[in-house]
Amino acid sequence: MTFPVLTIRSGDQEDDDRLFPDLAAPTSGRVTALSPLDGKPAPFVATGVTVTRIVEGTHHKVLALSDVRIDVDVTDCRVVLGCQKYDKGGGWTGFGAGAVFALAANGVSKAMAANRRRGKVLVGHVRYAWLGKVGGSPKQGWLDTEQLRLIVHETAQDGGAMVMLTLSLPKSMNSLAISQDVVRRAATWRLSNDLSVDQEERLSLEQLQHAQPLSAQPKSFSLYTMPTSFRVSAGTAVGPVGQAPGAQGREVLDVSPGGGTGEPEERITS
Repeated sequence: MTFPVLTIRSGDQEDDDRLFPDLAAPTSGRVTALSPLDGKPAPFVATGVTVTRIVEGTHHKVLALSDVRIDVDVTDCRVVLGCQKYDKGGGWTGFGAGAVFALAANGVSKAMAANRRRGKVLVGHVRYAWLGKVGGSPKQGWLDTEQLRLIVHETAQDGGAMVMLTLSLPKSMNSLAISQDVVRRAATWRLSNDLSVDQEERLSLEQLQHAQPLSAQPKSFSLYTMPTSFRVSAGTAVGPVGQAPGAQGREVLDVSPGGGTGEPEERITS
């Protein structure tokens, strides 16, 4: 099963926010639920999202959605997003194989769309253990769009693909500034929660804690690169992750309903 980054959740689903965020209480004024581990979030609104899997150099578009409101929070442990009216109009491509739900393509009636999304929200997050790269592509012309990109990697069991989450931003937003905030928080999280960090990696992460703004690249993305990252899994969703250098092999217990088998942590070098 592939990892689509985004899925659809409803309020009556069991709480397990390791791979996908929970929904906030209806009276909270929020879309996705946050926890104390999220610290002080920096919220913003995106207007579109694309998810792309790259397998052996070939790009496979999983989802493309535009002209919508996506509530995003950059927190101390992840970048989390939620979209309530995900099927309201333009740009819908739909999920590819491996998604939890299959949604209709363009052309479905508004009545059917409203019924389908009642009580359901498109949600997703990138946890900092998984983050391999983050960066932005600033708007540089009338036809350009400000974009923020986050990159993770699936486990071999899920297909081993590189997965890109690309958010379209309003013209007033600064994607390079947001990516700077993300990489600083991600580096801080890794230093506090990754047991496998050695001295060389620690130095790299300490530099990223104080990362300077990236220079804009014409019609391209400027990206920060984490020295290492963990492939996406429930076992690497929350800290601590990894194992201390020289320690015996460590497995993460799968505590999801029906779970109980060990889930090895897969760590990759960027």
